[in-house]
Amino acid sequence: MICKKCGNEIPYNGKINKRNVISKLLLMIFTTVAVLLIAIVIMRTAKEEKSSKGFINAEGYYIFGSYEQDGNESNGPEPIEWVILDENENGTLLISRYVLDCVQYNTVEVEVTWESCSLRYWMNNEFYNTAFDDSMKANINTVTIVNEDNQLFGTPGGNNTSDKVFCLSVSDILKYYDFNSWYSDKGYGFSQALITPATKYAESRGVYTETVTNDDYTDMLSENKYSEDCIGMTGAYWWLRSPGNDSSCACFVYDAGSAGAYSRIHADSDDRGVRPALYINK
Repeated sequence: MICKKCGNEIPYNGKINKRNVISKLLLMIFTTVAVLLIAIVIMRTAKEEKSSKGFINAEGYYIFGSYEQDGNESNGPEPIEWVILDENENGTLLISRYVLDCVQYNTVEVEVTWESCSLRYWMNNEFYNTAFDDSMKANINTVTIVNEDNQLFGTPGGNNTSDKVFCLSVSDILKYYDFNSWYSDKGYGFSQALITPATKYAESRGVYTETVTNDDYTDMLSENKYSEDCIGMTGAYWWLRSPGNDSSCACFVYDAGSAGAYSRIHADSDDRGVRPALYINK
């Protein structure tokens, strides 16, 4: 120990200044606790931000929101996986990886457009409020949805709409998915990329699904340039927002991925599923 006045070394007498030791220990403890608390706050903030904005998982799917999927409602809803389709002035366009539910395009068989259908109301209210909390909703953009007439039959698409959640259109699937074959005169084609499985919950709700067999591949899909990888894939019917052959019908994607402007399926059909789409902030 050095004397502060004279600068000479003072022989150690074997005594310890307990007050100084205790003060130093308390300072170390308080410093450690403060650092831990700051780390916890930072981690919690990062987790909340990750939850509200979503994140990309190891498989490349965007995780955002939650919805019942495994059919076991007692264990709560599962995180929704989304496919990233595009990035543009509206934000990042997402569509659910799976067919999430079985919902009619419209609850009654009448002339209907996307603007007036009950599915639009369901998506922007029931689904929207169930799948997302307030912090997530803040990251979902309201966008102008263009509702084109049917390209083959001229069936009116109705007014454009402002939506947070919506179905893709026939034009959208032609833009964002590769088609293995397309028949312009018939207004439809085949896309292996459109084969979409349904969740167990959607199946329990009545969505139609079918598994591609060897016979399906041999009789139809091979001539439409599908690969053999499609054998064993299970797909579901899912709605598009475009009008069908007349104003009481709506377009949809078949279980094996065929889709287009030709559709005589009435809007009140109760075995079609939904793949919600939305734009989030970039």
